[in-house]
Amino acid sequence: MAFNIPFTCALSLFYATTSFASSSFLPSDLYCWFWQTAAVANDWLYIDSGEIHSKSGGTVNMNFTLSIDLSTSWTTSDVAPIVTLHQNGNNMLTRVASMFYDPISNMVYWYGGYPYMTGFQPSVWGFTTNNGKVTWGKIYDIGISQPTSGSTFPGFTFTTGSLWTSTPTAYYGLGGYLIGGADPAITGLGMTAVSGLVEYNFQEGLWTNSSDTGASGYREQGFSVHGAAVYVPIYGEDGIIVFLGGDIPTVQAYVGGSALVQFSDITIYDISSGKYYQQTATGSSIPMGRIQLCAAGAAAADNSSFEIFIYGGSSDGNYDPSSLTIAQATDFSEVYILSLPAFTWIKAGDGTAMPRSQHTCRTIGNRQMISIGGNVKGNSTFPDPWANGLGIFDMTALTWGSNYDAKAAPYVPSKPVAAYYNTSSRFPSSWASQDLKAIFKDTGATSVNTTITNPGAPAGKKTNTGAIVGGIVGGLALIAVAGFVLFFWLRLRSKREKAMLDKLSATQQALPHGSYQTYHDNSCSELDTQEPKYQLGTETTRLAEMGGEHGLANQRLKEPVELDAHR
Repeated sequence: MAFNIPFTCALSLFYATTSFASSSFLPSDLYCWFWQTAAVANDWLYIDSGEIHSKSGGTVNMNFTLSIDLSTSWTTSDVAPIVTLHQNGNNMLTRVASMFYDPISNMVYWYGGYPYMTGFQPSVWGFTTNNGKVTWGKIYDIGISQPTSGSTFPGFTFTTGSLWTSTPTAYYGLGGYLIGGADPAITGLGMTAVSGLVEYNFQEGLWTNSSDTGASGYREQGFSVHGAAVYVPIYGEDGIIVFLGGDIPTVQAYVGGSALVQFSDITIYDISSGKYYQQTATGSSIPMGRIQLCAAGAAAADNSSFEIFIYGGSSDGNYDPSSLTIAQATDFSEVYILSLPAFTWIKAGDGTAMPRSQHTCRTIGNRQMISIGGNVKGNSTFPDPWANGLGIFDMTALTWGSNYDAKAAPYVPSKPVAAYYNTSSRFPSSWASQDLKAIFKDTGATSVNTTITNPGAPAGKKTNTGAIVGGIVGGLALIAVAGFVLFFWLRLRSKREKAMLDKLSATQQALPHGSYQTYHDNSCSELDTQEPKYQLGTETTRLAEMGGEHGLANQRLKEPVELDAHR
């Protein structure tokens, strides 16, 4: 098994010099770990990228993937992930990458991020899910060009800080910024905000970038950085994407925190029409503006509402708690709920979590949100009070804890959410447009349920025999049609999966649950223990919109060197 020497050295020193508690998969003297990305697929949680800070191990960039089984219950202190080392050198060493699941090809993809090294080779990597086993392989290289180039951007743009999410059919990433380490065309420049919505269509295997701005597009300049995006499947023909928080810079020279979006200002992207809408949100407790927050969502069983949960963040990207006001420190430690279709904000009220930034959140199981990592102090040397830097939030009970329950009851809107709808209108007092109103007009329910109902027929009702017979006949016809469609869909899927698998690299070994392996190399040198800088850069020049040919596919790569962590 071949390893990139710089990474082998780092990993060897990390595991050889770092002590591990028997109940922890991270160092027992962990300070924090942050800038990760994560994806949930087939009862597994995959975590990748970012960096780990500990007293004994110093700073180590994550060049491995963690796979956590969601089919069984665990606690944050005894969870034992599969650890899979990367075999692609430094080419996945980034901060805040996108990692998403494509159910059509049954693959998890990795894309984007802020590189740790120069000479970085921007690519899209992927693996086919297989009970937590991970075999990364290069799926798309820099300079994507396909026959249908009219709708595919030829210069592969490798962004970080975009507002991204995925649906069952596509990945979407709004805005973000470029840096020289990932794009040879802007080497030496600072963070350069870019506009546009990048989409990867799972069925067609097609990357596109729409850069519309103005009345039908996203904002006037089209820029958006370090906010959150949540896919909401129950509204619109194909679902909607809710963009919230972050920065909306008016120029490409990005400075973190300079143009914070207020949480009363919500952007909705209707997937079917491709249109953006700005809707005002109200509530007695509206969160303060922030970047680098995390978000997750859940729908009521009867689709009567959809709740988006946000937690943490920072005001400027430096995340120095000493610079926070008392109001900010309190606000960033709270979980806030945006309930749709009312567009109202509700404070969860637990208040036991510490404010943190540069973390990530995902919905896991039936009703829990996991917060992964995060920086709880700006100097990266403050021990995270959570075991392994993980927190579990019950979205119904609205409480933080350390137990993941694989058999938890289904999600039910919390009591504060139900209380709101019991006394208030289901919809905003005014809509941004009639088109937006039409998207939210009917979800099949008139009130929010706070209990799980029996989907069967109510007792005592008379049975209509004719209706049953007619239903059976009609059902058989539908089954026949469905079988016909399924046959051809499976043929198409199998062909696409084979094409994807042909692109994968040689397999790599996955370490078993709860085990760690140390790789020694006599050529290893000591790790650079200099504390990285986390402030955001400001130097830049004007670039064209995202989608131009910035990347140089055939350029000889320079030897990788360490990049400063200016963000």
